[in-house]
Amino acid sequence: MQFEKGKSFQLIVAAVLIIVVVRTTSAQPKDRVIEWSTYPLGRIGSAAEGIKPSPVTEALEIVDMTVAGRSITVGQPFAADKDWLRSLTFRMRNVSGQPITGARIGFDLPETKTEDHSLGFSLEYGKGLSTGIPSDEQKVIMPNEEFELKFNEAQYERHRKFVAERSTIPSFSKVWIGVTTVKFEDGSSWASGCLRSANPSNSCTPRAP
Repeated sequence: MQFEKGKSFQLIVAAVLIIVVVRTTSAQPKDRVIEWSTYPLGRIGSAAEGIKPSPVTEALEIVDMTVAGRSITVGQPFAADKDWLRSLTFRMRNVSGQPITGARIGFDLPETKTEDHSLGFSLEYGKGLSTGIPSDEQKVIMPNEEFELKFNEAQYERHRKFVAERSTIPSFSKVWIGVTTVKFEDGSSWASGCLRSANPSNSCTPRAP
């Protein structure tokens, strides 16, 4: 009889733990979403003065997109805490056929949009194409080699402070993927508003301006 009581108690404890885990998981907001920008950002052919455009037609492929280590899909809502941008990671493959020294994906925060602009940030690899803050890993990415675009602590804190000083929104649910810029070892650059992906659901179809 004593054994049966002990067993019942263990079952009750297990049930309570399951409820706690389920409630904790469901407490995370499920309206986080990443989408391709609604702007017509196809292949960018023109270059600013002093920038050498690369002739390559494609530079990067998205291997995986994750938040807190979990794969996500463009356009599909997912659960994450309010600090989810800190762990946003793009695993990329160099499909350009050339060595890459730097890469940047720009993002817009549409929830901050006013009549004339919205706030944004970028994930950068290499020496810091816009922020000047280098990534934690700085090495040349050879053709077909993979690498990660994600924040290091200095990059994240810079962007967090920038947004906090210009917005009253405490956390953000939606992010638009904007222009991706790639720097090659020969000094040339490539930029586009669309990338292909190993997961067709994450691929972007270029739109004409």
